[in-house]
Amino acid sequence: MRHERRGGRWRGRAGRAVAVLGLALLGAGTGFGTAPPPAQASVRAARSATVVLNNTSDRALVLTSDNLDHGCWTHEPPARIEAGASASWESESCGFMTGTEGSAFFAIDGESGPDLRIHWDNPFYGSNSYSETVPSGYKINRTGGDGNDATATYAFDCNSKMCDGIADEWKQHGVSLDPGDGSGMQFIDLPAMGADVNKPDIFIQVDWMEDTSPGNAHSHQFDAAAAKLLVDAFANAPVQRRGAPSSGVNLHIDAGPGSTMNFATGQTWGGYSRARQLAETTSLGTCDGDGSCNNDSRYQWNAFDAIKKAKGGFVSSGRAPVFHYAVAAHLLVPGTSWTGISPDGGSDIVLALGNQTGQVGDKNEQATDLMHELGHNLGLQHGGFEELNFKPHYFSVMNYLYSGDGLPHGADRFVDYSRTATTLDETHLDEASPPATGSGVRYDVKRNCGGAFIAARVDTAGYMDWNCNGSKDPGTVSSDVNKDGVQSVKLDGYDDWAHIRLKGGAIGGATVPGLPAPQKIHEPDAQVFQQIQPVDIAAPVTTATADPPPNGAGWNNGDVTVTLGATDDLSGVARTEYDLDGGGWTGYTGPVPVTTAGVHTLSYRSVDRAQNTEDARALTVRIDRTPPVTTAALGSTTNPAGWITADGHVTLTAVDEPGGSGVAGVSYRTSGAQTTPETTVPADTAALTITQEGETVVTFHATDRAGNEETEKAYTVRLDRTAPTSAFTTASEAIFVAVPAGGPHDDQYVTGTAGDNASGVDHVDVVFTSKVPGPTLVQRAGLSCSDGTHRHCTWRVRPPSGLGIYRVTSTATDVAGNVETPPGRGIDVIVVRT
Repeated sequence: MRHERRGGRWRGRAGRAVAVLGLALLGAGTGFGTAPPPAQASVRAARSATVVLNNTSDRALVLTSDNLDHGCWTHEPPARIEAGASASWESESCGFMTGTEGSAFFAIDGESGPDLRIHWDNPFYGSNSYSETVPSGYKINRTGGDGNDATATYAFDCNSKMCDGIADEWKQHGVSLDPGDGSGMQFIDLPAMGADVNKPDIFIQVDWMEDTSPGNAHSHQFDAAAAKLLVDAFANAPVQRRGAPSSGVNLHIDAGPGSTMNFATGQTWGGYSRARQLAETTSLGTCDGDGSCNNDSRYQWNAFDAIKKAKGGFVSSGRAPVFHYAVAAHLLVPGTSWTGISPDGGSDIVLALGNQTGQVGDKNEQATDLMHELGHNLGLQHGGFEELNFKPHYFSVMNYLYSGDGLPHGADRFVDYSRTATTLDETHLDEASPPATGSGVRYDVKRNCGGAFIAARVDTAGYMDWNCNGSKDPGTVSSDVNKDGVQSVKLDGYDDWAHIRLKGGAIGGATVPGLPAPQKIHEPDAQVFQQIQPVDIAAPVTTATADPPPNGAGWNNGDVTVTLGATDDLSGVARTEYDLDGGGWTGYTGPVPVTTAGVHTLSYRSVDRAQNTEDARALTVRIDRTPPVTTAALGSTTNPAGWITADGHVTLTAVDEPGGSGVAGVSYRTSGAQTTPETTVPADTAALTITQEGETVVTFHATDRAGNEETEKAYTVRLDRTAPTSAFTTASEAIFVAVPAGGPHDDQYVTGTAGDNASGVDHVDVVFTSKVPGPTLVQRAGLSCSDGTHRHCTWRVRPPSGLGIYRVTSTATDVAGNVETPPGRGIDVIVVRT
């Protein structure tokens, strides 16, 4: 029968029609004159073989080829049989007196070893036969398969309960292996090293370089604290293999005799260790071409392989089928900044710790570096299932974003593979729903912000600022969060732990693999990490500046504009906002005007691109535009003419508007009778005493704390405490003629003068006292003053009309009410008849 290759699989060209032709020829040879009727074409084939394959391993089976030596396909083998799934195929005879025979070949998904081969043969004559070829680390069992219509059922499985490539009997009893380099059989005491048939086990040997040269002495031996981080991370892994009593993976790291083998008991590897110190070299390997590395070159494993296979080294230990092998070196290639390399699906690792802190790395850097490279051995890529990098929601040390020193949570760092698979639509990102981590820790999310990858403090902010504007936007936003130049509608995460491949490279193999092929370096370097900022845990700092600034008392008396400025020490300021008098937070775009009178509170804060929100600060703006009002009060009551006769006590009282800045001081000066220079009392009242007689003008005003100055006012105080004086200009013993009024000699007067230097003379009373029994007459003199102040006056009064001798006295009263006491010196006058 002729076969042809179609789509990578062998298919027979003959079909059921061949069987029909064979029956027709048989009929002709036995005397039948005609072919059987068409219905005879459905006669069942003489032989058939059905293969049922139950894949109970942890890996999918991928069909690489199939072929039929005899017969025809009824159902062809499937292209893929997932882990835990079953599939079947069938072939049958399709020729005269023939059987069916064929083979199917399946690769173990993710492994580069030999295929699983299943061969069946159900001949027309003779017994049925089957054969299988099984890759190392797996087993297969068959039941059934007899009869003309045979069904053979296969169970394909790992050779260990946990499918970790380490046989159960090795874990229980240890194993002696011949490395094939002349070292002889080597016993590996796996039970003593902590192997467990009920838990997956991963073993790593880490050899290290050490520089003992003076002035540069340092060791790349793997740190015990870093090993503890990794052991705990794997112990807490959400991996629970079939039959395992609990989840988790046992990780065993042999980093030398003094390294810890059992962190629960503190037991060291001691004599079980085969890890060794290596001589320091500047680099471990070269790249093809001229030896230097660039984007087009590939790493050459020759130097590493030489160390690995050196007599007495790793291969000589016989550990290759059990242990991953790592070398903690200084550098990969001179002039490069890569931190490590490992072949995908292999079991070799190089750590370039010389590019880490202090040339050896801290515990987080070492742990992350080793876990990252081990992840490639376990089948993980930088995007989980793909090489697409920088996916913010892919929380794994495989992701460059989290492969520097681990998964961040503020100042803390964690080492872990991704625990969940989520999908982002970069065209519709919901900032109210941060991506799930699958862990009890709410990691900070690193995403692209303006060309740099910045960690968003989701746990403290309570939202995910995808577009880096410093606020939680309603609805959805769009952003190229992984900086690949496109906004993908389906950016897939990956559940690493659910897909790790514990068997790979030399693990579970029968032989030590040869020199690895040159490998393109696709690990992060310094240029990559320059784009990835450290976690910013410090909030920005915002300052507020008022223009004009307040006076010394903290007040303004006009419009104020407030300018906000913010700085951030790392990720940069994303947003500044303010709240004026509780009106709600508003994004700051320019100076904020404050114009109304009163006391205002401007709260302000900034958010950086790491979503650290500054504690709100506050600036108080006080505006008072209205000057105070001052009143003057005199402590004494004035007479109706406005004069007082004792010292005048003046109180100046200033009042500012409610809610105003308050009175800063009262200023006054006096002029007139009493002169006082400008005086300011720093209070809302001022008191002064007027002691000088005459009119004193008090000029005053108040100023408030905002600098508003009241218009000057004036208050006049009139003080006269000295009585006036009077005197006669008529001579004593002057003789007057008694005449009736209106008669001859009616122009006779007693005259005098009166004076007062302050308020002025108001009036003069003249008393005529008869020296002989008779009435006493009091007459108000007529007053004539030379000026309006009545300070210098003359007076006159008619003498009595009765005959006699009179004693005459005068009493002057001034405007202030002061009365001359005692009366002025008197005279005598005589009234006679004509």
